[in-house]
Order: sequence, then structure tokens, then C-alpha cells
Amino acid sequence: MDYQWDVGPSGRLDSAEADVNGLVQLEDLGDLPLKVSCRIAGYQEMSLRDLRLQPGEVYDIVLQPSQPLRLHVYAAESGEALAGAQVEVLSRDFSAGMHMSALGAEKPIVSSVEGVAVMNTLNDAGRYYFGVSKPGYMGEIVGPCLAGEDVSLDLKPRPVLSFQVAGVPDSLLDAEGKVEYTISYSFSYEDHMSSGRERETMSAAVQDGVLQFEFSPKWRSQIDLKLGEIDLSFQPGQYLTSGAVQASLGASAIDPELEYVLRPVEIRFQTPVGEPLAEGRLSVRFDQSPIVKGQARRRTQRLVEVVAGVAQFELPVPNQIELEPEGLRGYWFEREYRIEVPSSVSSEPLIHEVETQRAGAIAGRILEPDGSVPSNLLIGVFETENSNEQTKRSSLSIKVKNASSSHDQDNEFLASPLPLGGSYVISASRGYTHLLSEPIDLTEALPVRRIRMEMPVGETISGRVINEGGEAIAMATTQFSFEPSEGHSFSRSGPRTDREGRFRLDSVNSEVNGAYYITVDSVAGYQPIKSRLNLREKEQVIQLKPGHRMSGVVIEAGTGKVIPGAEVYASRSEYQAGAFPFSFDAELTDAQGRFEFTNLPPGEFKVASRSGRMASGYEAIGHTDLDEVVEVKIELYEWEKLVPVEVE
Repeated sequence: MDYQWDVGPSGRLDSAEADVNGLVQLEDLGDLPLKVSCRIAGYQEMSLRDLRLQPGEVYDIVLQPSQPLRLHVYAAESGEALAGAQVEVLSRDFSAGMHMSALGAEKPIVSSVEGVAVMNTLNDAGRYYFGVSKPGYMGEIVGPCLAGEDVSLDLKPRPVLSFQVAGVPDSLLDAEGKVEYTISYSFSYEDHMSSGRERETMSAAVQDGVLQFEFSPKWRSQIDLKLGEIDLSFQPGQYLTSGAVQASLGASAIDPELEYVLRPVEIRFQTPVGEPLAEGRLSVRFDQSPIVKGQARRRTQRLVEVVAGVAQFELPVPNQIELEPEGLRGYWFEREYRIEVPSSVSSEPLIHEVETQRAGAIAGRILEPDGSVPSNLLIGVFETENSNEQTKRSSLSIKVKNASSSHDQDNEFLASPLPLGGSYVISASRGYTHLLSEPIDLTEALPVRRIRMEMPVGETISGRVINEGGEAIAMATTQFSFEPSEGHSFSRSGPRTDREGRFRLDSVNSEVNGAYYITVDSVAGYQPIKSRLNLREKEQVIQLKPGHRMSGVVIEAGTGKVIPGAEVYASRSEYQAGAFPFSFDAELTDAQGRFEFTNLPPGEFKVASRSGRMASGYEAIGHTDLDEVVEVKIELYEWEKLVPVEVE
């Protein structure tokens, strides 16, 4: 059993083994909550959080037998079984709706001479993603997988790729004309991504602004390349092709006369007459590399110091910046979007002025009912509807505190800056628990307020997801949301149903003003539903209706070629007030550019693609349950990397 203190992003990790009686002795714990992970061959793994033990207390952990998952690994070219392939758990999530990583090092499972790897510690309530690798082969990510399944996987030989990156700025070169670059992998799962995996830092010579190097990817996944502050990403569909993998930092595409440069920017804050100059920090968002037509954009955020009313920073140009007031002391301004920072031959800074208004703050502390300090709290602030009707503010753009990875045992928070004259609500959430303060007015007379809040114990809500025949919808993904009586809504991933279609929500606050919902919108063959929870009911029953079908093909306008991998969505032809959802998504188009909806209500729909603009200017029209093929003709967006192909 592995354990550590559940008080921060990291901490000393300890392990202990059970004796012949199954007893594990834990020593030198201190008065802090624990994270515990238990993995024993033949039994379902278990992870516990916020476990509080008293001296001398015996806590029983009951383990259930596991169902082994068998993964068969083959060579793609020969079909032969691959012995010695390593299988490691990359991600796990459970019906409680939480992504979990077991504590301690997990040894990879190695495939046998028959090419079979057996995982015998999987939890029945879990869904798993595995990384499968072997020297000489390109690793694959497989999942989601369930305990008790038999899964087969083919590995392809590991290729050697040639990369060419043009437009590398001289500022990145060392004295020998070389540039340092870092390569890593991003693994995509069903609803989240893990970036920065297996980083490798290397250097290579740059000639005429072009970086050339060879690289053999260990995994068939997104490859991330970092040059200084510049980030590039490559998908398997881009680099697993013949020829060199080419990219440009865009200098020549911007203007042949201009070099790729970092341009200084000055943000000058205008404060009310007679008031002190602004101080603090400014939140700035901008593109990681120059904006070039036809290239994908990646945004980043930076906190910049504000000194004597001025914030100074540099960024690659041309670019667009967004400014948020987070961190500014005593003043607030409306969030500003799309401030253009063009290229310039000179080194003169771009100067942008921002009007501010006086602001106050709300400080406070949140405690458990017994007076102890809660962990894993997300604390926010929003303006009341009555106040917003008068101020017409679009957004406060203020983040208060995310303590999910904090070791702050006082849980003090500060909501600042908040414009004076407004009325605000502090929100606290943890898992499925939501808590709201009473409205708090900030005025010239009372610009700073202090409050104390107490987390509720809450209650457990159970339910089932079934079809019209009463059959369980097993391992379904859900979305949980809370909509306060006033203010913005909150949403997060909900519990995943178990094999009997059951789900559970712990510590739901029934005293807060608002409504709770469970959304089920990703079960193939069924219509999406957003169901309001009736907290007076002992068990919530969510019944899914069968979905209706509609199919078609995505075609490139002008060439008649079909487009694999395109995103397709449908919306009702006629607007229906209150209808859910607004639009329906299909799986990405297959190798022949075909798509199929299986989750629609009956009727007529407008069909379009997010991968390009409609050639006619209008959506295609389709009808459910008819023997028709809806043709979606598009002109691919310039930044799309999809490759049209001839119809087979």
C-alpha cells in the first residue's frame, strides 16, 4: 500500500506491506489527511483521498476480486504475436467521475511469448487507457478498456522522420549557430489530454534560418516541438507521410522585408484624477508564435508586473493580445480583446492605454462544519443579476482561488479587484458540493469586506440511467451542472455509470438556491438528455430515448474529393425554444469521408462541418430515417491539415 499526505501537489511518498493477517502499520503520520492507493494482484485496485486516521484506529479496506483484462499484441506487418511488449496504465477514471493516478511506481506488464499481457488489478468501476510499446515499434495508446475484456492491438515499425523548420530567429542561436529544441508527446484520451510526456532536449545547427533534424517517435501521438518560447505541434496524420515534415515560423509569410522579432509592448493605466498610479500584476494572453494566415494558433497566458502605472513585456509579432484585471491592486477595468500588435521595422514599443475605475475586495475564510480547514476547494466570485443589470458589465474576469493543488492550510481567499458600486457573491465548490454567500455590496464607504463561510455536509444522491425498456446504460459518461437562482452556472464531468447503469453524487448541498442537472449526451444510439435532479426522490431515474439516424458524406468543393477526419454537426432546421441540445455531433468522418448520426430526434436538420466553410453559403439539409445521403460540400479552412482523397 502506498500513502502520502493529501495536502498538496506533492509530498513524501511511503509504502507499507501487509502482514500475514492483512494488517498494515502506518507510523509518523501527523494530524493531516492521507491519500492511499492499494494494488494487489487478483484484486480490484482502490484509491482513497482525505482519509483521516486517529492514533490506534483500525481502518478496514475491503478488496473485491478482479476480472483480468487480456491485451493481445501483434506486429502489424507480419501478424505475429509480440513478446516483451510493455503495457503501462496512462489514465484511469472511475464511475465517481474522477481521473485518478495510483500512488507510487507502477511496473509495466510485459507480454508473454504468445503476445498476451494480463492486467489483474483493474477496478470494475474503472475505464483505463494503456500505453503499449516495444523497442523497434511505435507505441500505441489503447482505450477505454474495461476489466474482463479481451483487446487486440497491432504495432507498426518505428519510423525515422526528417523535420525542417524554417524561419528560426537568430536570437535563438548560440555562439556555434545551433539552436536548442525540446520534443515531447501529448496523449489524448476521451475527455482530457496529458502533455509534456517523455521530454527530450537536443540541439542542431541552423543554416539560412532552417533547422533540420531527424527524429524517431516512440509513440503514435501528437508531437510537441519547443524552440525557446515558440511551440509547434504535429499530428500523426501530418508526420506519418512520405517526405520531410515541414513547418515555418512564418517570417517570410508575414512580410519578406521583416524578420521574425519580439516587439515590446507598454500598457499604460489611466487612473481617476487625484488617485495613485496602478500597481500589481496584469494578466496577458497572446499567441505563442506570430499570427500567420493558414497556420493554427496556440494561445498562452502571462502575468506581468505593473509598476508606476505601466506594464511592459515582449511578444512575437504580428499578434493579438487580451488583457484581464486579475492581480491589479485597487483598480479594475473591463476585459479587453483583440488588441492588434502589428510587425514593425523599428524597435519602438506599441503603447496601449487602459481606463480604470476604483475597486475593492472581498476577503475571507472557508471552514468545515467542525472548524477544520477544507481541502480541494475552488473559490470564485460573480456579480448578482440585479447589480449587473445596472452596471452592464460583461464579465469580472477575476479568478479567486483554485486550492485543488494547494498546500495552504488556512484557505484564506481574496477576491480582487472588484469594481465599487457592485454587489457580489462568493462561490465555493468541491466535487459535487456548491456553496454560495449572501450578496455582498462594495461601496466607497466599505470598499473591503471580510466574510466567513462553512462548507455543508451535504447528502448522497443516487440514480440510474436506463433505456425505454428499463435496461441499464452501462459506463456512460455524464456531465454535472449547478445553476444558481442568479449568476452563472457551474459544470464539471459527472459520475460515470457503473455496469448496472448506476451513479452516485456525494455531498450535494440541498440548501443552496439553484438547480442541479445531469446531462447524458455521448451514448451512441440514444438522444442526449439534460435531466433536472429532484433531491426529494430517493433514486433519480434518467431514461434515454432511442436516437434516429441520418448519414452523409463530406466533399471538398471544386475537386469532388471526400474528406476523412472532418468534424460534422447538425442542428434543427426550425428553432425550438428550450430544446436540448442546440446541436448534435457525429463521429469524425471515416476514410471515405462518410459520417452517421445515431443520436437525433426525428425531423429535419441543417448539417455543416467545423472543418471548413460551406461552399454554397448554406448548410445542407437532411432528414432522419430516410434512405438518403446528405452531401456536405465545404472549402477547407486554411489552417486545417485534413487531406482530401479520391472516392474509392
